[in-house]
Amino acid sequence: MPRRAPRTVTLLLLALFLFSSCSDDAPGDPGTVRGHVFAGPTCPVEGLGQDCDPQPWQGVIRATAVDGSVFETTSDATGAYSLEVPPGSYVIVAGTDPGGPPTGIPADATVTAAGTLTLDLEVDTGIR
Repeated sequence: MPRRAPRTVTLLLLALFLFSSCSDDAPGDPGTVRGHVFAGPTCPVEGLGQDCDPQPWQGVIRATAVDGSVFETTSDATGAYSLEVPPGSYVIVAGTDPGGPPTGIPADATVTAAGTLTLDLEVDTGIR
């Protein structure tokens, strides 16, 4: 009697492969970059008792990937932002008009699949 290939084992291995490929931590899952944006300095000269701490900045946050892809979100009135992007390396900056001030300070970031990166950003007001 000829032996038949064990179909059950083959199907089980195929099912395990497909299940592992569709897990929640698949390499293509987006990661999240979040944080706060602050603008400063806020006073030309800091006087005694004067509040010159950096202030929350509200506006566009832009993440540019190595391949040139651009992802954007907006920070809220408290300066908080959250942005989902594919895994990879990015330059992230608070979007300001070219030639400012104010001028967003770029930050390099590496985002992993299904990971969360906390990255606070700065905007230079140009006040001196």
